Parts: sequence; structure tokens; C-alpha cells
Amino acid sequence: TEFIEKYFEVVDELRGRGFAVATMDWRGQGGSDRLLADNSLKGHVPDFAQYDEDLAAFMRQIVAPMGGGKPIAIAHSMGGHNLLRYLAAQPQAFSRAVLTAPMVAVSFRGYATWLVSLVTAAQTCLGRGDRWVWGMEKRDPLTVTFATQMVTSDAARFARTREILLAQPALRLSGATWGWLKAARTSMRWLKTQ
Repeated sequence: TEFIEKYFEVVDELRGRGFAVATMDWRGQGGSDRLLADNSLKGHVPDFAQYDEDLAAFMRQIVAPMGGGKPIAIAHSMGGHNLLRYLAAQPQAFSRAVLTAPMVAVSFRGYATWLVSLVTAAQTCLGRGDRWVWGMEKRDPLTVTFATQMVTSDAARFARTREILLAQPALRLSGATWGWLKAARTSMRWLKTQ
């Protein structure tokens, strides 16, 4: 549920230290096109290989023309996961990589992994991959309060992010679909083998 506007402080700090910065929103997040026309708040992708395509295109079309040798990569959460995928395929692509809280596992909040696997498989096999993972439809960032959110312990940054979303509501994303969850779990299993 991230978007590049949340990171203006980081971008400014890097630029202040002489770095050129290029950034992107993953498909289905932030200012990028959504994959499901019925509800732009759903985080959905059928296969994380699509994120690999996005990063490869970004590197080829945006980063490479900037020149300057091997870039340094910085990625957070799902972006960190996607960067790990990219590095598995192209370990020499960056001179350095910084990952914060890379998504290497998903918390099921007390539910057994086997049960989540079973329900996810059932939902996707029944053609419900584009439907919300149960409870996700209630996570609209414009209705979640600081006390009920799970993203930050910083009230000032939470308020700033909320202001950005109030000004640009199309940036927001509530949560995942069953299809995204299946793709994420498949990708996490694959990444463990690399």
C-alpha cells in the first residue's frame, strides 16, 4: 500500500548528498494503473513476474539513460521483495542494495499457514482471485485511524501520509486480493530456493 509520495524526505536527503534519484510505483500501487477495473483499492497481481518486468523496464528506460555507472538500489517491503527477485536473476545489477523490512513472509495473525494455503487455493480455484482477502476491504487508509493502523509508530508521518491521500485519493490502496496473496506466497517460496 506504499506510494512514492511517502518518500519525499528520503529523496530530498539523498539528493542533498549528491545522488540522482529515480523512483517508481509498482503496477497496481500509487500512481500506477490498477489491474482490476471494478475496484481501484484492491492490491492485485496474478504473478510477481509482472513486477520483474516492471523493474527491468524501469532500469532499461529510466535508470540506464541516467548514466553514472552501477546504481544503488533502495527498496521497502514488497519493493524489497521484488528487488531480491531481481538480484537473484541479476546479482551484479547494482553496486549496493539497501532493503528495509523486505517482504519475505506474510503474517496470518494467528491463523495456521496450512489453513491460509487451503483457503487461498480454494478462493483462486473457484475463480475468486480478484476478490478481497477477508477483512482487507475494511482497510481503506482514509477510514483507518492511527490507533487501528499497522504501518507506523510515528503519528506525525501517519498524519502527513493521510494528508497526501486526502489530496490525492487515487493513490490509496486498501489491501490484497486472493490472487495477490497466492502470487506473493508463490514468490516467497521461490525466493527461498534462490
